[in-house]
Amino acid sequence: MGAVFPMPAALAQQTTSPTYVDVGQFGAKGDGKTDDTNAIQTALDTVAQINGSSQPVAIFLPPGVYCSRRVQMRSNTALIGITAYDYSQPGGSQIKLIDGSASCLIDISGTRGVTIQGLSLNGAKLGTNVHGIMREDPDPSKNPHAHENASRIEACQVAHFSGDGVHMMHSWAWTIRHSMIAYNGGHGLNYVGWDGFVDD
Repeated sequence: MGAVFPMPAALAQQTTSPTYVDVGQFGAKGDGKTDDTNAIQTALDTVAQINGSSQPVAIFLPPGVYCSRRVQMRSNTALIGITAYDYSQPGGSQIKLIDGSASCLIDISGTRGVTIQGLSLNGAKLGTNVHGIMREDPDPSKNPHAHENASRIEACQVAHFSGDGVHMMHSWAWTIRHSMIAYNGGHGLNYVGWDGFVDD
């Protein structure tokens, strides 16, 4: 039997670090019943506005089921959870779609430098052509001032969406690593872009 190492009380109560903010600080419940959309969106909007070299840039979602409609990510921010899914079902930190009329669950359109890591994204088979993660950007080849948008998807499960698991139009310098994208009504990965890297 392995040893048990209880978390120190001071650490257990700490919800903010120099780089992470717990979504629970913004009222998210993760109980599989509460609509946590506003809490997640407010957390993303808040960390995007914090200035200084020690700004928190990541929203941490502890294990649970966070019911949500579409959320819009902001540049240079991250949504990070605990990976615990298996082949057939989500697990760990799960965001579950509750709006079949949404275009997607997580919208990264117009952003640069975003990270989505350690999450189970569950489309619940809702709606028609609803994507898991979506980028819909203008064509950079027609914009001389365009820059690489550099998005990262790491150790995620993206499943049960009626559209594409990951839908990225005009994505430039992006990576998807150690992820499972399956059981979606459209493509697992549908993209138009450049310098994309898919590993494992």
